[in-house]
Amino acid sequence: MKKSITLFTVLLFSVVLFSANGVKTITQASTVNAVLKGLYDGEITFGELKKYGDFGIGYFHKMAGEVLAVDGKFYRVKSDGLIEVVKDSDKTPFFTIATLNVDSDHYTNRKLDYNGLKQYILNMIPRKKSFYAIRIKGVFDNLKLRTLLRQTKPYLGIGSVIRSQREFNLPLKTEGTLIGFYTPDFMEGISIPGFHFHFISEDKTKGGHVNSFNVVSITIEFEELRKFQLLLPENKEYHDSELRITKSLKKDLKKLEMHK
Repeated sequence: MKKSITLFTVLLFSVVLFSANGVKTITQASTVNAVLKGLYDGEITFGELKKYGDFGIGYFHKMAGEVLAVDGKFYRVKSDGLIEVVKDSDKTPFFTIATLNVDSDHYTNRKLDYNGLKQYILNMIPRKKSFYAIRIKGVFDNLKLRTLLRQTKPYLGIGSVIRSQREFNLPLKTEGTLIGFYTPDFMEGISIPGFHFHFISEDKTKGGHVNSFNVVSITIEFEELRKFQLLLPENKEYHDSELRITKSLKKDLKKLEMHK
């Protein structure tokens, strides 16, 4: 069967609060439900994703680690919690990306845990139905991170990915950056609602998906994004899959992406 020339179809959602040129955009490759259904093969390359931004988070091909983008460079968290630079030719099954131009920043040394920080940010952002790119630089205690392990075909459900994940604890007063997004609840099933962060250490040697932490001192930077762009896979497996949100998928998403 003849391969499609383009790997992804671009679908523009009408999540735009005004009509103007230069609307700040968040772009997502595939849907979270596709991952929950076991579609772990990547189609779009990280080199292609660079066209859509310089700041983001997602997964590696075959779920072989967490990936984050900082200043236009992509880093993969390996099974040992250490980081390597991703090649442009490497692929992802799911990724969220934007160009970060900070709207506002705020310093705090309040003794917040993850839940406390989320509420703190919610009190800062002006509109809860917009998307936000969020970068948090500073010093953290009790950082608990995780990364995912490579899956092999025939792929099992997302439960097998969750059971095989690796978890790491970083030393007290670890300096680094949280990279992530806030997504409104109405995006459930397409994206990951609420907050989702990955961490990278200041020396760019360690990182992972964030499970929990305590704030020592941080600077919170964020940008409101008012346009959502979705890149859909073109492969037959994706288009033959049943991707509706279910109660069991909601539970799996909480286990996979929400902090403990």
